[in-house]
Amino acid sequence: MDRTVKRVVVTVVGVLALVLVGALVWWLVAPGEQRRVVGAAELVDVAPPALPGRWTAEVVDPGRLSSDWGAQEQATASWRAPEAVEVDYTVRRYASARWAGWAFGRVDPRGGEGFDETSQRFPRVPPREADDVRFVCGEIRGRPGACDTWWVDLRYGQYLVQVQSTDVPAEDASVPSWLDQLVVGVDAEFAEVVPRP
Repeated sequence: MDRTVKRVVVTVVGVLALVLVGALVWWLVAPGEQRRVVGAAELVDVAPPALPGRWTAEVVDPGRLSSDWGAQEQATASWRAPEAVEVDYTVRRYASARWAGWAFGRVDPRGGEGFDETSQRFPRVPPREADDVRFVCGEIRGRPGACDTWWVDLRYGQYLVQVQSTDVPAEDASVPSWLDQLVVGVDAEFAEVVPRP
């Protein structure tokens, strides 16, 4: 192989390596979508769901995470009522908006639980600050169209938000007003604490 061919090969390999490194940096950093970094526990500080009855509240902040495909931190606020009704609100912060977007795409919208039917629903007031939104309800056997479990997945830049309610019966398959209100509160919290760049 003569010197000219070697130079061309070295140049092409160098350019390809540079393009690969640039693509990797672009994937990890996601310019324009990153939001200010705050602790996940600060973001789960929202008003409890507007449901009747006596509720207990708990916030779990495990701190840094060692896995979950780029998740660096998570916190969960949980509300429980004596009748085994539960609402969980989890915020995970990822290394970048790209990692959070990828995680949003691979989340099982049914939380891995078996239901007769699950279907996507649309809120009355869509979250204005979220980059990605998904509302899914789990229908109960023998009560077609009635949902007692809801999963809401939202992405705000590098933050992935999940709200899940269990055993909160609804009259029909539309998004319950208490869930709409909770998500509006979450959206307002993100707009204030980590607004779009």
